[in-house]
Amino acid sequence: MRDTLLRTRGLVVMAAIVGTLLYFPAGLVVVLVCNLVQLPAESLITFGGALGVFTGLLAWWLIGFAIVLPYAAFIFPWHAKMDGFELPGSSEPR
Repeated sequence: MRDTLLRTRGLVVMAAIVGTLLYFPAGLVVVLVCNLVQLPAESLITFGGALGVFTGLLAWWLIGFAIVLPYAAFIFPWHAKMDGFELPGSSEPR
């Protein structure tokens, strides 16, 4: 039970890190595309004015988090035991 809880916590933290790292570049792309099609970026961020700017940004972060959570669960090598360095005279990485 405790091992599952620790694994889940690590998964959530990793998904939050990946989501946060992708948030700013994705936001820049969205703003640039909005400018190209002459759509006010604020209306997209605030879901047409239904939310404030801060809560809209938080909602978009949560959407991004939900998108990267399966990525973090299935793509990251959670059970890898090597750190990438080879021992001298050994053909296997430790």
